[in-house]
Amino acid sequence: MRLRLFTVGFAVCGLLFADAALAMGSAARDALRGIYDQRPDLQAVFSPDDWSARDVTAAGDMIDLADWARRYGWREHPNELSFFSPDYREEVPEVAEDYQDDLGYPNIGGVKSSRSPRLKPGARFNFNNVTADKVFVVDVASRDTLLAHGAEYRHPLASLSKLMTAQVVLDEGVNMWGTRTIQSSDEVGGARLRVPVGSSLYVRGLFDAALVGSANNAAHALARSTGMSVSEFVEAMNERADRMRLTSTRFVDPTGIEVGNVSNAVDIARMAYDFFDVPEIRRATTTAKANVAANGKVHSIKNTNGLLTDPDNGLYVLGGKTGFLYESEWNLVVKMRDYRQKEIIVVVLGSDTRNWSFRDSSYVARWVWDNYVWG
Repeated sequence: MRLRLFTVGFAVCGLLFADAALAMGSAARDALRGIYDQRPDLQAVFSPDDWSARDVTAAGDMIDLADWARRYGWREHPNELSFFSPDYREEVPEVAEDYQDDLGYPNIGGVKSSRSPRLKPGARFNFNNVTADKVFVVDVASRDTLLAHGAEYRHPLASLSKLMTAQVVLDEGVNMWGTRTIQSSDEVGGARLRVPVGSSLYVRGLFDAALVGSANNAAHALARSTGMSVSEFVEAMNERADRMRLTSTRFVDPTGIEVGNVSNAVDIARMAYDFFDVPEIRRATTTAKANVAANGKVHSIKNTNGLLTDPDNGLYVLGGKTGFLYESEWNLVVKMRDYRQKEIIVVVLGSDTRNWSFRDSSYVARWVWDNYVWG
């Protein structure tokens, strides 16, 4: 049997366990766990702790159990492991046309401006040139929609959820220099801060690990730092969304690991519009590498946003957040400006790979800057 190498993972410096294969919703995890518990052959090859390959020789080039499920498992167990089929995708209504210009989308800031950019005559974006299922671009100065495709349809947020988590923590006035302990209940799967349970960290360290490195255990502990239970914190997230009139947005956990965290590209742009101007969130989401102290040791975390960490792409990033679940594929929201200081917010949801989410966003941004005229 010929196998091809499958590589995933967030770009971090040894501190995060960034196996995107485990970043899946609870239904998919439970289904895969059920198959694993019944298959001694799989137990012999993959670790019960994190499902990573025990033995490179036995596993071939499969990196973990979810990699096996994507390649072979869904064929052997078509009902239980349908989540891993390449044909599995959230059902989205057909889009009759590629929305562009005068799109009928709400002006996200609620106020029209005389500085609205104008589309050049004859310019038309080809959405076949990106892999993302949904695209949305907003001009920051005028609050006008510049480009959109499928932006009204709900999509799993994945770790974009952490933007709301961070904002609610700030709303609650949590002392950033207070300390909190990582508990076993914080280990919810997916990308994680690689410190032992019981480790003590500053709240600011948890905040940075959640936004810079997209660590789920850090985000979960961050929610607890408010003194609320996790369920109470999620309720506060939804109340915040309601106050912001994010009518397509719903949270069921503070990390984004659950597929029930959903929104659409319009609401995500609204969150970015507000949150990327909040000093603590802006600082974290524009930090290429953060130092986090845990148990007296300083660890270095690289930002998961490749548009921020690539010095050669010519882009000036003013805020950004990545997200991945198997069900959502690769999501990215990013605020950028070009050499003329024209600021835009770009949302891409469902890109094929991590790198494609960066390429899609960059391609979309450059097309907008090239094909709109600012007054």
